[in-house]
Amino acid sequence: MIDVAKILSATVYPVTGCTEPAAVALASSLAVHVAAGLYPAVDGTKEEKVKERKGERIASKGRFKLELLHLRTSRSIFKNAMAVGIPPDGKGVGVRMAGAMGAFLSPDEGLNLFKNSNTHILKSAENLIRSGRFILEVVEKEEEIFIEALAVGTAARQRHVGEAVISGAHDNVVLLRRNGEVLKKSDDKGQNKNELSSRVFSTLNQVPLCEIIEACKNLKGKIIDEMIKGVEMNRRAAMKGISMKLGLGVGATIKEMIQRGLISNDILSKIKMETAGAADARMSGYEIEIMASGGSGNQGIMAVIPVAVVAENMNVSRERLGRAVALSHLITAQMTGVVGILSALCGCVVKAGMGASAGIAWLLSDSGEVGVVESAIANMAGNIIGEICDGAKVGCALKLATASGAAAECAFLALKGVRIPWTNGIVGVDSIETMKNIEKFQLSTKETNRAIIEIINDKKPFELAGKT
Repeated sequence: MIDVAKILSATVYPVTGCTEPAAVALASSLAVHVAAGLYPAVDGTKEEKVKERKGERIASKGRFKLELLHLRTSRSIFKNAMAVGIPPDGKGVGVRMAGAMGAFLSPDEGLNLFKNSNTHILKSAENLIRSGRFILEVVEKEEEIFIEALAVGTAARQRHVGEAVISGAHDNVVLLRRNGEVLKKSDDKGQNKNELSSRVFSTLNQVPLCEIIEACKNLKGKIIDEMIKGVEMNRRAAMKGISMKLGLGVGATIKEMIQRGLISNDILSKIKMETAGAADARMSGYEIEIMASGGSGNQGIMAVIPVAVVAENMNVSRERLGRAVALSHLITAQMTGVVGILSALCGCVVKAGMGASAGIAWLLSDSGEVGVVESAIANMAGNIIGEICDGAKVGCALKLATASGAAAECAFLALKGVRIPWTNGIVGVDSIETMKNIEKFQLSTKETNRAIIEIINDKKPFELAGKT
């Protein structure tokens, strides 16, 4: 039997702001702290000054003058951080701004470091970029997640160099080095207390759907509490996105269309409205927590909100909702193990979309029939699985609206016996074979990803101006 608690604790957690910019900011923050003579809080340890060596005078961070911040990222990190808004208010946009803001933030909060950002930090970051003391370089790396930050500055009239490398997972710090001396080094590219690892994913890769469903049936206590916490958190973000018309305003506009009678006031419209509203809030850079899934806040929105809206419509118990959301997260994690954390395919469709459809199908089926859930997954695979990921941005809200509606429709159709047969396209005889087929398809999209990144890179002059 799979360890549901372990998997969910590793793959479901709260985040503030988009994950990739947060990871970039974290790397910058670590490099600056190390250069300034402070050993940052890593893996839960308390922040402490680097020990003085041979009379060397270590200055506090406040007396450290940053001369250069050089950032190197993988193509996928660049793509997913290029056009997204950054907390507290989304006025800062993109990977450069995220990296520059990190220089003025504490790494103590990990991927939640943006919750301490403010307009003063934003202005300082803008000045750093405009001064020419900030350099961004996009590099070819085997790892999809790779960020290297090098900070150079002076303290007490002495020059110091700090280096930080994050690799394999968004908060997985594999190297910290000061003035050439290694302070932390790890060969583990994917294991951290707040981030999922390849080992966690691998535990699900070959697990049959029936076993995952069975593991969810009797969940209770703290796990249910955490699942409901995620529901409340993500729906709260949806309400903010809709009421304030944040980001692209997709959720708010869907609500207006319902009120004007242009579209039906039904469960599908509500699913799309709330899912898009939460994505509007998150992608705009509005400062609000989201319960992530499979390494992504948008995937967390997609995995949770459609299931929660259907559950509310059915008036199911708190426990049943929690179990359905847990199933959605587990399928999302299983698909992440197949496709990867970052790829050319939209994770909100191919990963969390599958999860949401599975969770809804399980809710609709009174006895939790495996066949209905299998059919929902097959329908999603044969429907919109080819949606590309062209980076995190306000436009993602429209993709989430489309994907959430499709996830619900695929589950509704499955309940009525509709299932795309295995003879059609990439759909397999069961969910495991379907996932293997999707993996084959995903491996063929590397050139697609390269083309997308080249297109996005051509837009970089517009980034500092905050154009989205």
